[in-house]
Amino acid sequence: MPADSTHPAHDAIILAGGAGRRLGGADKALVVVGSDTLLERAIGAVRDAERVIVVGPSRATSADVLFTQEDPAGSGPAAAMAHAVRLVTANAVVVLAVDVPFASSAVSRLLAALPGHDAAMVVESAGARQPLIAAYRTEVLKARVGEGFWANRAVRALVEPFDVADVPAIADEALDCDTPEDVDRAQAVASRQLGNGSSGFESS
Repeated sequence: MPADSTHPAHDAIILAGGAGRRLGGADKALVVVGSDTLLERAIGAVRDAERVIVVGPSRATSADVLFTQEDPAGSGPAAAMAHAVRLVTANAVVVLAVDVPFASSAVSRLLAALPGHDAAMVVESAGARQPLIAAYRTEVLKARVGEGFWANRAVRALVEPFDVADVPAIADEALDCDTPEDVDRAQAVASRQLGNGSSGFESS
């Protein structure tokens, strides 16, 4: 990862092990939006991280990332976070779901909002916090993970005790690709970005 990053030192966790049931069982990480897979877009979003940990089956990628898998595999994003954070060495960690193709521009704002809090989370327009578009203090997340068994439990239960800084979503940063209709919408956004000369990987 680049040494000239203006972001605070951090690692990143990408959650890429979902079954894609609402996408007909497709490997969500390999769904293409614009000219890149969702996995490549997620890796691009955290390109300034010291280490990128991808939770899910190993796939070919353009960057040097560490693949790992929660045990049992497929036991949910809380279990995936709990497993992956044990591999984090930086003081802060960005967590992204693989299916949010336009989250790149939120990363620097999340890291900027984190000091003085346990976590910083994107908040969508309806007011819901997004714990899978977020930054966390590593020591706090590790301590919380040690308090329970997280297989098949909700992510919101994992992060519920945290003091959170809210980071309002801008434009389509919180758009996720759960269904074919979501993917179609994301494709339309990506087409507009390409038409405007944007790759969708910019930081702010």
